[in-house]
Amino acid sequence: AEKARQIVKHNHLSDRINVVRGKAEGLDLKDKVDIIISEWMGYGMLFECMLDTVITARDKFLKPGGTIVPNRTSMFLSAVSNTEAYDKTVLLLERCIRF
Repeated sequence: AEKARQIVKHNHLSDRINVVRGKAEGLDLKDKVDIIISEWMGYGMLFECMLDTVITARDKFLKPGGTIVPNRTSMFLSAVSNTEAYDKTVLLLERCIRF
């Protein structure tokens, strides 16, 4: 968030852009926002389990017609024949998906 604040200030947009850092569940904003920028995908898109937080932020704070960045991604999968790697991956994904 600090780097974002520096970029906003450098571009003379401090009067139009307010950078807020925190988890959606703990924020209390007085107004709805036009855009939410979040690193919700983590590594491998699922391993940090942040999708539920982004959905909460969208529902609580995003104005109608607003956007979330990034707002889409692609995932490519391949079959695995290594039982040990398969067990570790499947168990981790199952924990992330059960939010």
